[in-house]
Amino acid sequence: MIKNLGSPVSEFNLFPKKTRFVKIGKNKWGFQFPESYFDICDKHAVLHETDITENEYKKRSEKILTIMPEFFDAGNDLADYYLVNNNIKKAEKIYLKYIKLGRSFIPEEFKPGADEMIWAYLDNRPFLRLLHNYAIFVEKYKGISKAIPLFEEIISLNHNDNHYLSKLLQKYQNIRKLRGRTEEMTVYTGKNTFAHTRPQL
Repeated sequence: MIKNLGSPVSEFNLFPKKTRFVKIGKNKWGFQFPESYFDICDKHAVLHETDITENEYKKRSEKILTIMPEFFDAGNDLADYYLVNNNIKKAEKIYLKYIKLGRSFIPEEFKPGADEMIWAYLDNRPFLRLLHNYAIFVEKYKGISKAIPLFEEIISLNHNDNHYLSKLLQKYQNIRKLRGRTEEMTVYTGKNTFAHTRPQL
């Protein structure tokens, strides 16, 4: 037996039979994908390097998602296609569909705040990117206050990500300037907690 990022697997089968979200270290969790996922990764990379029409790009992204719905980067691509073509409702529908799918893999044993979906683990990045892009989408089309819970979710999943934390703090500051009403809150950032002013939403 050998270990594959914290999960014991047979030396003759390094991949799970189906996608799962498992503990890979102390308080660290990550997606694990079947071998077919990585075959699709190669096709997806070629798709980005190929000079094709927007409609063909859309069709190929949809085909990838038909084969493997949890290929979150293709979900991102499809949402982006609809945004570029000003179909905002369809873009949001795509975001919500694949975010819901991603969340469905997370078991009850995973405790946000105590456990982490770390960015450093490469197979977590597609879902975190999807969640981040949707947060940006919501901020643009629905306003800052609607986007804040999504940024909070990202930080609860990946505590020490200063990039997302700085974005979240900026959102709070922007709302405070707009509304001028504040209340005290605490943000969890890994092992550290600190207080700052939060607008009353």
